[in-house]
Amino acid sequence: MKLDSKYTGVIFHILGWAIYFSFQMVFSGYFDKSISMTEDVGWWIIQVGIIVFFYLNYLLLIPRLLFRKRYILYALAVIAIGAAIVIGIEFFIGSTRPGPEHGLPPPEMMNHDMPHHDGPHGRPDGKGILNGITVFFIVLLVSSAIRITGELLRVQRQKQRLENEKLSAELIALKAQINPHFVFNVLNNICSLARKKSEDTETFIIKLSQLIRYNLYDDKGCKMSLDREVSFLTNYIDLQKMRLGDAVFVDYRFTGDFGLYEIEPMMLFPFIENAFKHGVSYSMPSLISISINLEKSCLHMRVTNSIVDSKTPQSEENPSGIGLTNVKKLLALLYAHKHSLSISTDNNVFSVDLKIELA
Repeated sequence: MKLDSKYTGVIFHILGWAIYFSFQMVFSGYFDKSISMTEDVGWWIIQVGIIVFFYLNYLLLIPRLLFRKRYILYALAVIAIGAAIVIGIEFFIGSTRPGPEHGLPPPEMMNHDMPHHDGPHGRPDGKGILNGITVFFIVLLVSSAIRITGELLRVQRQKQRLENEKLSAELIALKAQINPHFVFNVLNNICSLARKKSEDTETFIIKLSQLIRYNLYDDKGCKMSLDREVSFLTNYIDLQKMRLGDAVFVDYRFTGDFGLYEIEPMMLFPFIENAFKHGVSYSMPSLISISINLEKSCLHMRVTNSIVDSKTPQSEENPSGIGLTNVKKLLALLYAHKHSLSISTDNNVFSVDLKIELA
């Protein structure tokens, strides 16, 4: 069972203090004394002071002052609170500590924390305070290091979460980005076929309905059968060919046993849509070539298209969709270390070469 993060933090603190007190008991020599540690009120007062200072800095001073860049006020607050606790402990122990005749050990047994050195008239001579300041300075460093490190990790996790949410939102946009203009154009073509009473009318209506059904209903965010994904792409290309007619030569070949593997829905679509968006010209010869080959668990897709306007080179950004640049991010998120992508332009031909390991 996975613990909630807040409980994990509490457990971490409890374990940390348990380890701290264990070392204190061992190295202070309490186990070698005849006196019980619970009888040494002074020792416990010191520990309480350390804990209070630790959490005042950890829970109050750092988030309220240091993280808000109020550095001078933070430093003054640390000095004031630390000094108040150290002086209070020193004078309390110095004024209330019984002498050796009561059977309690001298304060030097606590030299692991804040040793006492009595001056004239039994008053503290200042060395105990100096040692106390040293101890509290160490506590300040430890509590600050833990809190700042935790904050850095939290910010990093939040940044990663936001990045993942952003990419997930882009993936959702990708899955719903069938261009409505494309659908309207296809419908117009189907109307033309219907007027001519073409036998292809029913076929293209079915293809369009399957295209929309897959885009709206079948894709629920889970991985999809590669066979269904390829069928979606086939319907899209066939409808584009019908819309473009003889103006563009479109060649596509899909080979492999696609029913054996699954893929993230609409992962291949942007590259094909990009080719039709930028590789179509009605005034000059243009070519779009698409090949998808599945060999074992490796999917290899290659898409090439003519660059119809050399003055405005084909961009990796797609104004109507999420763009190939963002598709790269999606691939990095969904297929980290399991894909390779090459995009190039050569001799007025734009090429995309993508390999994804599906196993």
